[in-house]
Amino acid sequence: GKLWNRSLVIRDIETGSLWSHILGKCMDGDLKGSTFDFIPATMTTWLDWKDKYPESTVLDLPRTASSFVRDIMDHRDVYAYGIKVGTETAAYSYTKLFEQPLMEDELAGSPFILAFDVDSTRTFAFHRTLGEKTLSFESELKNDSMVDKETGSLWDPWTGVSTSGAHKGEQLKPVYGLITYIKSWKQFYP
Repeated sequence: GKLWNRSLVIRDIETGSLWSHILGKCMDGDLKGSTFDFIPATMTTWLDWKDKYPESTVLDLPRTASSFVRDIMDHRDVYAYGIKVGTETAAYSYTKLFEQPLMEDELAGSPFILAFDVDSTRTFAFHRTLGEKTLSFESELKNDSMVDKETGSLWDPWTGVSTSGAHKGEQLKPVYGLITYIKSWKQFYP
């Protein structure tokens, strides 16, 4: 493997080009300057995933998700959840997320909500704008759901889908985010 700015570099098989996963950009090779679209993903425990998605398959990596979760639990001050909206970025330390698992913020004029599961370190972010309205949420989960203050609708914090209330069936748009080392994030987004 290779590192660039203390962060892993991805090499595509087709051209051998080198990519920064944090920037989503090709740094060297035939595709230099090209970018890729980010796809929302999550890191969680197998037990948590299997409970939510019992029929799914997973990528089994040598370093297990549970060992990664244990490392985050033991070294919260080293990790962050990095978010990019347009050209603006922000990083939320795991120390802060453990203290405040549900928080609202705004980036590039786009209001969003961050949801963090303390047991699995699973983290998601969603735009809070639904149509023409910007929703506000209670600061605590209620029965494993986010509650919007405007209608009292319940929202699944892991899918962004409203499960009951006036917004039942509607879905909040995900915000791209990734678990990262705080030092690595600051190297790319000082």
